[in-house]
Amino acid sequence: MIPVQELLIGIDLKLNKLGVQQHQYIPTDEKILFLNEAQLRLVKSKVDSNNKFGTGLDGFKKRYEDIQTLINDYIPLPSTKAEKLYPAYKASLPEDHFLSLQHSGICSKGECKGRTVVSTRTVKHGDLPTIYKNSHWVPSFEYQETISQISKDELILYTDGTFSIEEIYISYVRYPLKIDVDGYEHLDGTDSINQDCELDYQLKDELLEFTILELGLDTENQTIIQTSELRSKNTD
Repeated sequence: MIPVQELLIGIDLKLNKLGVQQHQYIPTDEKILFLNEAQLRLVKSKVDSNNKFGTGLDGFKKRYEDIQTLINDYIPLPSTKAEKLYPAYKASLPEDHFLSLQHSGICSKGECKGRTVVSTRTVKHGDLPTIYKNSHWVPSFEYQETISQISKDELILYTDGTFSIEEIYISYVRYPLKIDVDGYEHLDGTDSINQDCELDYQLKDELLEFTILELGLDTENQTIIQTSELRSKNTD
């Protein structure tokens, strides 16, 4: 956990030290807004392979452990038949779903039941006809492989029509709890509460850098923008 008060103080220290203006002031509710935006950007940066290492979440141990508290592994979802162009089964995504990591299903074919079939590719909507008809990607009960899609908050797993999917499993990164602090009113009229950032404390500096960069862009503070971008190149 990262105490919210430490984050608010950290913003002031970095903003006033790096800013062109002296004692640059940002209201508390705006700091909280930027912290929550930065928190999501930070989590996405740990999953995205668009980085200096060219690796995703499982590229190396540190990236995985940085957000391991947000990972829900192999969550079972009730499966129903889907009305699609190709044989498929669907399940509603969990409400806290943020980023998918892996999809699979418990399948049956004839007398063979309880076989795990894993999605080896999440298909773009426009690519489905081409991928489905490709012999390397077509769903196979025997090879225990299938393809999947996400659409309208539903997870869809395809079959070749010879096997059924009784239950769908998903591993995913959930949304982190929103950071908040007592003392102001939200736009919807509710009172704010104290809520620390639930990410590991070791991510404090990275979270602050993401926040300061967003604040710098919003206030057109070129010194902060240049410094934050330079620092971000040395973190992952």
